[in-house]
Amino acid sequence: MSDIIDDANERAEMFLEHSLQQHRKRTREDEVQIQIGDDVICIDCYGPIESQRLKFLPRAVRCVCCQQIRERSHAR
Repeated sequence: MSDIIDDANERAEMFLEHSLQQHRKRTREDEVQIQIGDDVICIDCYGPIESQRLKFLPRAVRCVCCQQIRERSHAR
């Protein structure tokens, strides 16, 4: 009986991991830079993304502050 439960748990973990990977992939693909005039706009706060940030990360979609908040919330 425990073999059946172990197999079910293993399959559930595999399904969850696959689902999370697909979600992450879709999220990355959906994050497109917003540009208004010469400014690239943060997709979270709608403020301009710092030019220094764009110099090092030309495809950045978040300002430094919003990116730090996102990273902290995903680290939990």
